[in-house]
Amino acid sequence: MSSFQLVHFDGSIKRNRNQEAILKSWNERDQFLRSLEEKRQLRSKETKQKSAATVIQRCWKSYFNKVNAHKRLRQEFINQSTNTPEDVSYQMKRINLFYRNDYPEDTTRLITVCSNYLSICDGSQNKHLFPPSLKSQFIARVIQFLTQAPTSERLNIPLRFLEKFLTKDEVVLAAKNKYFEAFIHVLWLSSNMNISEIKVETLLTPRLKTFFDFLLLPFNVCAPETRQELTNYLLRDILSSSHLVCVITLVIPQLVLSPGSQMSVVNITEALLKVHEEVKDSNRRMIALYVGIAFVLKPNTDEEAFALFHLLATLLPTSVVNEPEDDIGKFVKMTIQEGFQSDYFINIFLLALSSSKTAIEDMLTFHTHGVQESLFEVYCEKSLPDAYQVLIRLFEYILSFEVDNAEKSFSSISRKSKENTLINSLKLGWVKTIKNAENFRSAISLCSYIFVGILRNSVDDDFDLQGILHDFISDFIQISQEFLELCLGLIDLAFPDDFWCSSSVAKQKLENASQWSGMYQDLVLALRAIFQKNNRVHFLPHNFWTSHNRQVVVNKKIWYHNRRFNSLRQRQQSFAFVRFLRFDKPNADESDSDTEATEEEQPSNTDLRNLSIIRNIPFVVPFEQRLIIFRDLLRHDKNASGIDNVTFSFSSGHAISVRRQHLYEDAFEALTPGKCPDLRQNIRVSMINWIGLDEIGQDGGGIFREFLSELLKTGFDPNRGLFKYTHDRFLYPNPDAMLLFPHNFSQHYYFLGRMVAKLIYEGLMMDMHFADFFLVQLLSTKNKPFMDLEHMKSYDPTIYSHLYDLLHATEEEIDALALDFSVTVDHFNAIKTVDLKPNGRNVLVTHKNRIEYVQLYVNYFLYKQIELIIDAMRAGVNDVINPSWLAMFDSAELQIIVSGVDVDIDVDDLITHSSIYYTGVDEDTEYIRMFWNVVKSLTSTEKALFLKFITGCSRPPIGGFRYLQPKIGIQVANGSDDLLPTSATCMNLFKIPKYKTRQILEDKLRYAINSGAGFELQ
Repeated sequence: MSSFQLVHFDGSIKRNRNQEAILKSWNERDQFLRSLEEKRQLRSKETKQKSAATVIQRCWKSYFNKVNAHKRLRQEFINQSTNTPEDVSYQMKRINLFYRNDYPEDTTRLITVCSNYLSICDGSQNKHLFPPSLKSQFIARVIQFLTQAPTSERLNIPLRFLEKFLTKDEVVLAAKNKYFEAFIHVLWLSSNMNISEIKVETLLTPRLKTFFDFLLLPFNVCAPETRQELTNYLLRDILSSSHLVCVITLVIPQLVLSPGSQMSVVNITEALLKVHEEVKDSNRRMIALYVGIAFVLKPNTDEEAFALFHLLATLLPTSVVNEPEDDIGKFVKMTIQEGFQSDYFINIFLLALSSSKTAIEDMLTFHTHGVQESLFEVYCEKSLPDAYQVLIRLFEYILSFEVDNAEKSFSSISRKSKENTLINSLKLGWVKTIKNAENFRSAISLCSYIFVGILRNSVDDDFDLQGILHDFISDFIQISQEFLELCLGLIDLAFPDDFWCSSSVAKQKLENASQWSGMYQDLVLALRAIFQKNNRVHFLPHNFWTSHNRQVVVNKKIWYHNRRFNSLRQRQQSFAFVRFLRFDKPNADESDSDTEATEEEQPSNTDLRNLSIIRNIPFVVPFEQRLIIFRDLLRHDKNASGIDNVTFSFSSGHAISVRRQHLYEDAFEALTPGKCPDLRQNIRVSMINWIGLDEIGQDGGGIFREFLSELLKTGFDPNRGLFKYTHDRFLYPNPDAMLLFPHNFSQHYYFLGRMVAKLIYEGLMMDMHFADFFLVQLLSTKNKPFMDLEHMKSYDPTIYSHLYDLLHATEEEIDALALDFSVTVDHFNAIKTVDLKPNGRNVLVTHKNRIEYVQLYVNYFLYKQIELIIDAMRAGVNDVINPSWLAMFDSAELQIIVSGVDVDIDVDDLITHSSIYYTGVDEDTEYIRMFWNVVKSLTSTEKALFLKFITGCSRPPIGGFRYLQPKIGIQVANGSDDLLPTSATCMNLFKIPKYKTRQILEDKLRYAINSGAGFELQ
């Protein structure tokens, strides 16, 4: 069989008789394969054994050689004289190689070298004999000795050596080699701490004071730029120390109290944040939390306050620590059992260790000390995932408050809170005076700030299926629901039903309610941010905002006051509050507006509740109801101003004359505030045609509507230069307009603002579509509007894509871009560099500040460039319409008011609210029925074109055609089949000849509406 080879074996045993015969000689095929596998395993085992033997021999030889080398080096060390600095240098080199802590003789030799150096050498004169590498190695051996020293004896000489030898060149390497851990061990040896007699060491003995000074020695000799690195190593050794009792009772208190530490709040917090991820044990995390609280419990600056908040939020434990372990666990148990009255530092640590509530309450304490809301937004910018975790824990903390002030452990966020909780009591509109109300208010405010920060610093894609916030949407929904119900409950609490209350009881209720006003304003800000984000993302359930028991509706009779009901105010309908909205003034306080109501009629508490809702959180009222309220306010304002809503008066208002060729210029000149101070009054327009003659006819309202339509089309035409199109063809102010109209650009935008407001005031509509970021700023009255990255998507998708990629880029990718905090803008070929923040062109964009860069970039292009323009246009709008009335709507709703609803046209509703006229023909209902059937047969797009052909706007009015002014008129007249339908958009009049057949009617109608020439076909 020795000649048997399987080199050419192809597996075809049954077809190859030679191979089959060979295999039969081995009895069975499986036996043959098994023997091959056994031989392979045997060869592998022999190879591994040989390799292992080689490794063992190599290690043994290495160990044997090291032992012999160390013996030889130790002998050379003994034989070496110590008369010169060169001899001491030689000794150092030898002991660096053979020193071991478990050899008592080596310890003696180390101390001898230190002594020889102190007595013989002068570092300045013999510097060449002690290079940095030699010094660093020997310092590491001294630290190794101190770390494992069995007693505090024999330490004087090594300490004196460190005092003289340690310079700024060696401190960082010494700290890296656990210098601080060594001196924590020395302090523990010298303090003789007994776990049964533990106490905080605030007054140290001279010996302990000396050792503590050595602990701080690196900070006294280091260079300023290495101080943060030393702080990192100090905190690392504190958190990893095996002497936790010494750390808690001696090291940390002395670090806080000692002026020699010179460690700033920012240094401490940055170091803790850097090393806390390496700390897995819960006790060690609590030590880190204790350090943070002890050092920065009372921040002095905004930077320190933010550092503390970020530290506490990061170290906040995920659950209550019930069973501490190790020495510190025994200490905690003993302290609690014996009722030991610990001092300040121990008390902080015990509270932090026993429950995560303390960390939260420390955050609340620092929040109530006047920290600005912007700090929380900065925190959310820098650490969105951490901010979310803090939000959830804060909400759990809020749910733990009970009315009777009883202690309650944290419940899961998904668990339903009990009926006796404080938040449920406030949601119902009643609460008793409680001791911990301040913490509750601060928790709600802090929670709302963080929630707003999360929403503002997250992009819409974060809520998608693959987004980082998708898994947390259920939590967001619950928090939003609680915030909404709590806000409504606080309104009930502020304005209770007091018909049967005595004056003293009512006064007490008012005082109790006033303490929640600040929290209420924070909730309002949070709810507005949630509403704005939900308008784009839609993460809340359908009808979320209106699924409550507040019935806020309007009735036409509310404007007619009946004196008989003055004494029975409780009989007033709950929606009668709307009449008080007319007293609202721009930038006025709510109470100031309410006091301007007549003495005969003051708002009831029911009115005040509804007023508070409509002024602060109007979106909880359905849009249709708010629109009715708005229209009634405008109607009442017209009545109060003496404006005739039925007929277009020829004896009042303003009369102007404009040329069709120069309509915008003439209107701009004729409708200045000096010539037309009150634009709410009727405007009678006289048109001058292209040859300079007055057009025939008097303005009964139709000419004005045509004038206003043409004026707005001209004013908002991008070719005029005042407005531009975004990528999606939405209008926004042209930033270059200030260069095109350098002397009076603000007057042009003020004028256009008044004209848009006049359009809304008259209940008219125009087919104009504005960019959302522009409308958001136009509606903003008090606070600076917030522009987020999503607004950039409409402005320029390419820039949006680049900024989005920047947010998700790695540190290396961002560094490679070499961006700074400046932008280059081109104004008519005039290139200019603009700083996004002071000295921004010298500040590089990093992974740490990339979010700030994106926000400043977006803010510059969408807000700062057009800020003056927005201010001028907003002033023009506010000159005609009370801004508090427009504040009931958001940007999308304002767009609907201007241009109508983007929905399918209801032809039946159109038929109901249209008028039919016959000119030169007899009434023919069959022809009209045929006409409407043709309209119904049009596609959705064609129906929109049909409506635009008649009214100039392709969208129907909100609430249906009953609100269209004037109503659509259908005029049937004699004419040949060759004529096309025409329209007079100024009067919403559609003129149609009486065609002979339905097919001709349908063809002519489709041709006319698709021609896009409504005015030309008049």
